[in-house]
Amino acid sequence: MFTLEQLANSPRREFSTAHATAHILNWRFGSNIPHPGQISAEPIGLPRKTYADYTREFEYVPENLIMASVAADFK
Repeated sequence: MFTLEQLANSPRREFSTAHATAHILNWRFGSNIPHPGQISAEPIGLPRKTYADYTREFEYVPENLIMASVAADFK
């Protein structure tokens, strides 16, 4: 377990958290945790009941998800 301060100053820098976790923590707690520039996130409201409830509004491109997982630039 890490504090917000430890995540913000981690030697792993933008890889101190998974995927959009830094965005969420920064939004919720006003922290300043670095995150990969290739990943963006914004609040969309309360959690939804099922995963399918999210897929109606977003386009999930498998190739982009793979590239984001290794912080590669999109084509």
